[in-house]
Amino acid sequence: RGKYKLVEKFLIFLVFLMSISFLTTLVIIKPNFLLILKGTIPSFPKNSLYLVLALVGTTVVPYNLFLHSSAVKEKWKSIAHLKEVKKDLLLSITLGGIISASIVITSAVAFYGKGVSLESGIQLGQQLKPLLGSFTNFLFGLGFFAAGMSSALTAPYAAAFASSGVLGWKGGHNSKGFKGIWLGVIVAGLIIAYLRAAFNINPLSIIIFAQVANGFILPVASIFLLFVLNNRQKMGKLVNNIKQNILGSLIILIVSFLGLWNIIKLFLK
Repeated sequence: RGKYKLVEKFLIFLVFLMSISFLTTLVIIKPNFLLILKGTIPSFPKNSLYLVLALVGTTVVPYNLFLHSSAVKEKWKSIAHLKEVKKDLLLSITLGGIISASIVITSAVAFYGKGVSLESGIQLGQQLKPLLGSFTNFLFGLGFFAAGMSSALTAPYAAAFASSGVLGWKGGHNSKGFKGIWLGVIVAGLIIAYLRAAFNINPLSIIIFAQVANGFILPVASIFLLFVLNNRQKMGKLVNNIKQNILGSLIILIVSFLGLWNIIKLFLK
């Protein structure tokens, strides 16, 4: 319980750092909000579905479904706390959306229409240096550190929670199996990072590939989740209603379409 609280507080701190970094950047660069509103109308430029799937995968990360449910179970023990859970979830999703939007807008200001190809995160800071001045390195260093650390913590944590649940391991995050999975994911990440550096692979390619993989996995995880949410024996009076099922099915169909379309395009090349 104490360790969970410590991890939770550290993650909140990292999210706070990300918020400060990217929102401050957004305020300083003064983007054209009319263009931002225009950009909220969905459009799909040629050969963009791959990136669309990656954006979906990085926004609705499949393992977060398991991590959040496990975190809720750790923090709240009774159905009486359902309202608190919903408030917490709404706050988290809203803040995450704002941070994601600020990153996308900042990137658009830095690169759109300038004929510059993005090769690394450092370029983002360099492109905005005329606007941010001496704050550039500090703001982007802070933001990237917080983003990287939060992902480095949550990914192995989620993998361990999911594996423990599927395999029926007892003891929660104190079990040897949980710790083994957690450590294994971290080691795997370090190996991939080493290989990337050794073979001089563009890190952005790896990041995009990972998020596309998330996009492929998301419908599978969502289908299982939808089945569970419709299991009256498990969910009781909290079983999904018709509106929730329609919305959930629609999301699954959209993400499945994106995934299948990218697979078809891959084989048609």
